[in-house]
Amino acid sequence: MANLGYSAPEQRNKGIKVNHRADIFSLGLILNELFTGVVPHGVGFKTISSVAPEFSYLDSLVEWMIQSNEGARPDSIETIKKELMSRGNTFIALQKVDAIAKAVVPAFEAESFIPIKIISPDWDEGRLILELDRHPESAWIQRFKQPSGSWHSIMGAGPGNFQFSGKKAHVLASEHEAQQILNYAKGYVEMANRDYQHDIKSKWAKERETLLKRAEEAARARV
Repeated sequence: MANLGYSAPEQRNKGIKVNHRADIFSLGLILNELFTGVVPHGVGFKTISSVAPEFSYLDSLVEWMIQSNEGARPDSIETIKKELMSRGNTFIALQKVDAIAKAVVPAFEAESFIPIKIISPDWDEGRLILELDRHPESAWIQRFKQPSGSWHSIMGAGPGNFQFSGKKAHVLASEHEAQQILNYAKGYVEMANRDYQHDIKSKWAKERETLLKRAEEAARARV
């Protein structure tokens, strides 16, 4: 016997043995209906996540429970209970870690990096001296000395030849070559800013991914 609106496929065909998985099918329909007010049928039905994003983890469970093939459904109510607890705990843990990540990890976000600028170039006794707007980080200096992409230089005055001290960088340069070296140096600074910003963004993404994975593993371990 069955309520037609909540019956499993096998209940609608004569001669097919019906077992407890028909109840699991019906329970899946009811679980979805509790949130959406709609009993799911076929594909493209209204999902829980569309009305209650905080319970979006239930959508995949409902989909599992209402499989047409009874053998593809959860094997017991106990399994469903465990899945509810596991998915719920994981979701909550991820939300908490995401909140922490938003508060802590963004300190490493690329947007927090302010590009370095040359504010005062000078030439003195065979050296081109660049005064920067602040003391650059060592990783930025490394990017300056080893830029990616295409760049130009004058022999003996490439990016790897620059020496840094505090807010200043200098390189050997003849008077007639100083302006051209300065023009190239501006390009080195732009490339260093770009590459260093990319490094920071990549580091932030890896940090966040690690936090989320740890939270998910911890949540499943508790269950």
